[in-house]
Amino acid sequence: MNKKSYSIVILIFVFLMIYGAIHIETGSVLALPAVVILGVNALWNLFF
Repeated sequence: MNKKSYSIVILIFVFLMIYGAIHIETGSVLALPAVVILGVNALWNLFF
């Protein structure tokens, strides 16, 4: 796994964490499972 794809993974997770935090603050509880699913899906697509 090269460094470029690794940094892309980090960027994806940072974006998802910020996105999830914003939506949790506004009271959208449904955003958290969506962030988890998207994060797991991104990792699954990259590693498997």
